[in-house]
Amino acid sequence: MPYRYLALYVKVPFPLSLKAEKLMSGFISNLFARKKLRTRTFIASYLYRKEVRKLNSSLNGWVAPDLMCTKKTEILIEGFPRSSSTFMVLALRHVARKSGTDINLAHHTHDVSSLDLARRLRIPALILARNPVDAITSLCIYRGIDPESEPCRLEILAHNYKAFYTFVVEKMPEAVVVDFSLATANPSGAIELVNRFFYYDFPTELEQDDLAAIRGRIRDVASSRNPSGSVNRKIAIPSSERKALSLRVKPCVEQFI
Repeated sequence: MPYRYLALYVKVPFPLSLKAEKLMSGFISNLFARKKLRTRTFIASYLYRKEVRKLNSSLNGWVAPDLMCTKKTEILIEGFPRSSSTFMVLALRHVARKSGTDINLAHHTHDVSSLDLARRLRIPALILARNPVDAITSLCIYRGIDPESEPCRLEILAHNYKAFYTFVVEKMPEAVVVDFSLATANPSGAIELVNRFFYYDFPTELEQDDLAAIRGRIRDVASSRNPSGSVNRKIAIPSSERKALSLRVKPCVEQFI
């Protein structure tokens, strides 16, 4: 694993506090009481799907079928939320169009089950990894989570981060892991990795017009998902508003990392 912080982080045991455990259990205790499905693994899996449904609010609360892997999927692009998945998906589609081709991608479920499906179907996987503090801080800003009044939610997000990347480290040795900084600062380098490991021949030179088109598309996506709220909180592009919020949220997140 080339990214030391990721390899070290996921290997640490991650028991939940009693309060967070009760919070997670409360989501499903009524629904599954008769079947007694109360193991920590099941609760974490259920909660992760709950997070997916919330994050895909533009899809009426459910993950769209075309985001999941199928036998026709050519590449899976996944990562913990706020790890530049949107930028990478749009950049790859942009260069594919420039080369006169189209590419069938599965992406944005942020779910271990999608990783497992790709592994079983032998679909090439591009995994985006971001420092856990930065990723969870950005997700809190996106979701409007108040870290001071909802510390249990921070603990659960940290638990989910570990569960996601633990699966990658232990079950997907052939996946190509791309660091967040490479995907955002040097998308051409990330596309070169796709060409090298997945045997494509996409153009890797991105001009300023190309980057402007990709960022414009990101703004369009954010605006369509949040027509009445602050786009700066939702958009996956740095802004002064996001920076100010990050300075307040990050110290709270660091307590759980």
